[in-house]
Amino acid sequence: MKIFKKTLHILFYGLILMIVYYLALQFLMPDKTIDYIGFKTFVVLTPSMEPKINVNDMIVVKKAKQEDIEVGDIITFEVYIQNLGQEAYVTHYVGDIDDTGDDAIYYTHGENAPEGVYDKWVDQDNQDINITYDDIAGEYLFKIPNLGFVSRLLQDPYMLAFIVFDVVIIYALVKVIRKKD
Repeated sequence: MKIFKKTLHILFYGLILMIVYYLALQFLMPDKTIDYIGFKTFVVLTPSMEPKINVNDMIVVKKAKQEDIEVGDIITFEVYIQNLGQEAYVTHYVGDIDDTGDDAIYYTHGENAPEGVYDKWVDQDNQDINITYDDIAGEYLFKIPNLGFVSRLLQDPYMLAFIVFDVVIIYALVKVIRKKD
């Protein structure tokens, strides 16, 4: 029984360490997370992929090899968003691939776009741009419904401090109660 308890403790603390490592990478080097771990999470903010992927879903994407990306795949890529006035990540389907030039160009679309109608992306100067492999963060693996809401709460420094404080208090209480037994 003691070996089982020790194994559970090792697994628990190993999981905690992995989560802390991932969160530290996300906070300190968000653009490198997928390079170091092989996957990255994103929170969906718009309904462009509904009902397949909904607002507040957390999606997990894996690093994609260029030769593995096919029409019909769901990719996450970085592009300038005019409404935001900044670069952001977008998750859409690959509708077509033009690989006749030096760099393959990926034509994308949301869930409910008519067939053959692709997204039009522009830069800060309102000039048309193409999505290339260098813009792609990764390929969609799966979603965790509504976990994005929790993730967004954890990004708030006050909420994060509150949660850490609560965890420390609960841990201390458990230790005090165990000593009395």
